[in-house]
Amino acid sequence: MNTASAKRPARVGRGSRAQKGSQEWVEILDRVVSNGERVILRRRSKKIAAVVPIEDLKRLEELEDRQDVEH
Repeated sequence: MNTASAKRPARVGRGSRAQKGSQEWVEILDRVVSNGERVILRRRSKKIAAVVPIEDLKRLEELEDRQDVEH
């Protein structure tokens, strides 16, 4: 995993037409899958979502499960 991207997720938030937007999604997914990057999606400069590697999601879910058991 790219440690620099783990600390600072990439930012995406440019308006685009459907075709350009579709290509942007392909590029985002390639970065996430190939480089392990975490990408933050923005709308009007507000963070609205993130695209993360599946391994990150699994770790988050494991942490949530442990917290549920503890409480």
